[in-house]
Order: sequence, then structure tokens, then C-alpha cells
Amino acid sequence: MPERYDRLARASFRRGQRRRTRILLFLVSAVVTSMIVAIVAGAGWWDTQIALDFSLAIYAALLIEAKRRREERFAKVRTITRPTRHSTRDAVVLEHANVNHS
Repeated sequence: MPERYDRLARASFRRGQRRRTRILLFLVSAVVTSMIVAIVAGAGWWDTQIALDFSLAIYAALLIEAKRRREERFAKVRTITRPTRHSTRDAVVLEHANVNHS
């Protein structure tokens, strides 16, 4: 069952990644288009240009913050694995070595 959960989580992340990419590309193209229109048409379009610039800046900041939090979460979470026969034996050997040096 954990494999299924991992697969679902990865699929969900990929869908979200595609959605975030589409939104970012839309905002970038809107900024470029509004810049061209504002240069050509003039006065009234500069407000739109500034609003789109702020929207893009805020969205980029949110993406960066989300990435930082995701990396932090992955750094904190570790998969619990069963101890193998060798790792248990190694732990006993290390414990025995620590007792002899004390």
C-alpha cells in the first residue's frame, strides 16, 4: 500500500507542477503583451502593465516560498526502515566497543 500512496503523491505533484508552469507562462506572456500594448497605445495601459508586473512578482515569490517549504519538509521526514540483521549486529558491536573504551 505505501507504494500506491507514493505513486499517487508523485502524480498529484506532477499535475500541480504542470498547473503552476501554465500559470507562470500565462503571467509572463501577459506581462510581455501588456508591455507592448502599453508602449504602442499609451496612457491607459500602464496601469494594467503595473498590475500584471505585481501579480507576476507575487506569484514568483509564492512559488519560491512553496519550494523552500517543500524542501524543508523533505529534509525533516525520513522513511522508517526495518533494521536488517547486519545493522542490528553492527549496533551491538558498536555498543560493545563503547563499553570497552569507558
